[in-house]
Amino acid sequence: MNLNTFTLYPAPAENQETLVFFPGWGFDGRIVTLAPSLSEFSLISPLSLLNPISLCSDLTTYLDEKKINKIILVGWSMGANLGLDFCRNYPDRVSQLYLLSMRASWPDEEIKNIRAGLHADPHGFMTGFYRKCFLGHKKDYLHFMKKIKNHLPVNLNLLDTGLHYLAAYRLDSRPLPTIKIKIIHGAKDVVAPVAEVPSIAGSTQNIIPHAGHPVFLTPSFSLKHKMRKETVRRKFSRAADTYDEHAHVQKETAQRLFTLLPNIRYRTILEIGCGTGNYTSLLLKKLPEALITALDFSPEMIQIAQKKTGSHHVHFLCRDGENYLTGDTGCFDLITSNGALQWFDRPDLAFTHIQKRLASSGLFLFSIFGPETLQELRQGFDAVLDIPIELPAASFPDRKKLTRSLEAVFDHVEIDELRLTKKYDSLLHLLRHLQKTGTGGFQESGPVLTPSRLKKLDQWFSRQNSYRLTYQIFMIRCCGGAGNQVNR
Repeated sequence: MNLNTFTLYPAPAENQETLVFFPGWGFDGRIVTLAPSLSEFSLISPLSLLNPISLCSDLTTYLDEKKINKIILVGWSMGANLGLDFCRNYPDRVSQLYLLSMRASWPDEEIKNIRAGLHADPHGFMTGFYRKCFLGHKKDYLHFMKKIKNHLPVNLNLLDTGLHYLAAYRLDSRPLPTIKIKIIHGAKDVVAPVAEVPSIAGSTQNIIPHAGHPVFLTPSFSLKHKMRKETVRRKFSRAADTYDEHAHVQKETAQRLFTLLPNIRYRTILEIGCGTGNYTSLLLKKLPEALITALDFSPEMIQIAQKKTGSHHVHFLCRDGENYLTGDTGCFDLITSNGALQWFDRPDLAFTHIQKRLASSGLFLFSIFGPETLQELRQGFDAVLDIPIELPAASFPDRKKLTRSLEAVFDHVEIDELRLTKKYDSLLHLLRHLQKTGTGGFQESGPVLTPSRLKKLDQWFSRQNSYRLTYQIFMIRCCGGAGNQVNR
């Protein structure tokens, strides 16, 4: 039996999750050399055509040998089906699953015709198959035929095994609670038509216009922006030592949120995104006997918060809040968060989980930054840069979206909008503030701020007569139980 073998390049950095790529039928891992958006990661890819029979066990053995505990899994075409299988069998080994160009099922007649054509003229059939796969991607097709195709043996045994696997495949549409699933498909895909995109509970879906079957070759495809949260985590971790000195807006928001706490003796509290513990300290001051579970996804932030509070009433956990909420976390009298939930991939889904974990007479109290945050910086970039740039705040939920999401799961919702404007002495001071608090983001998703661009941006702010930034913040109170009213 053919065993699956893999290669790993380059070596992953410490604490960095590795990306595993499963290719489609008739391909091996060399296809990723055509996709810069994949090859820039520490990557595990197969050295030959996939053998579906032993893939899951072979990969697990390889990960154990390399001492890799957790992976990000990207499956393309048949590799997507196999990726979903791997996650069903080994859910603790995968943090994120990307299903690219996947069909929910393959008709028996279509598999029969593929098998007949393959056996009648193996080399001719595969050449035609590759041409069909790359429709709409002519440049990549020519590169593939010149650099890769001649190194791909027509292994009828493995190709037949793959066809048998696809013919017998039955989609399991149940959710994977501990794994984020993103389905990405090309609107022009003729191998896996967009009408046959699978439906999996809890997944998100992205149809990319003008993309064909190798959707990962489309210029607009990128896993970097889809791995936004990991970028945010790194930024906050790097800013842990300087955060308290510069986080004036976050501290002011914490104080305002604190004043909204009713005079009730909450016994159990969940704080999501505790950071360096400023808001945690306020909660302890008002509710010294409460048992507080404080989460943050930055270990560096958690360390500072632990030193700052020093109370046995606080249990700090270095956990991603979204993942934590999907588990069996118990019930809390108060669930609260100061300026963290805008970083979630699916705030609306998190609200549903929060409502389920709130005591019948409990309160969900939080602040969240809105999309008009840092609007001056966005306007400045739009005015002076020759390349479009999107700041993190562009993805933050607005008031309308928050209202709709919260009223869908809570009986009583109150939303107040707060706008804070902070002035800075210079552009350098303004940008340094973002860096020292970890609340930037444009540096890794946009163009390099060269001296020339910085000069133009500085001139733009000068014309506005002020180096200032606006922060849009929503202060929100929600009740979870039927007939429950927020105490004022």
